[in-house]
Amino acid sequence: MSQRSAGIFIAALVVCGSFIFLPLFEPSLAFAQGKNSLNFDNKSGQDVVVRVFNTNTDKRIAEVKVPDGQTRGTSIGDGHYYIVAKYSSQLGKDGKPSYTYSRGDPFTIQRPAGKRSRVTITLHKVVHGNYATVPADEKAFEK
Repeated sequence: MSQRSAGIFIAALVVCGSFIFLPLFEPSLAFAQGKNSLNFDNKSGQDVVVRVFNTNTDKRIAEVKVPDGQTRGTSIGDGHYYIVAKYSSQLGKDGKPSYTYSRGDPFTIQRPAGKRSRVTITLHKVVHGNYATVPADEKAFEK
């Protein structure tokens, strides 16, 4: 049984955990460009670097640096993904920053015909959210 951490969740229009997954749809110009938008709204209390990975290849697709209290995003194609988040902490006793890592369960972004998806994931720490995460390490982040 894996340990679940406070960290991330995906919700369809409901705030229940630490990531909120809100699919919205925009018409044809975006469709012609063939890309969806994936945004991260950081309410974690810490700066976060989020890396998006393809679940089939484990290849890193995108990296988004999101300062606390801000929203940042990237364009992304349809597919199956997971994220690994690197949360910055205060300086340690050695004067170097310390980090915590969290890996989210896989999710799918699929645009409806003639439209594109605009997905917003809210980063905040909530125990037992509706998007499961597990603690991760630097190795998972550095793939």
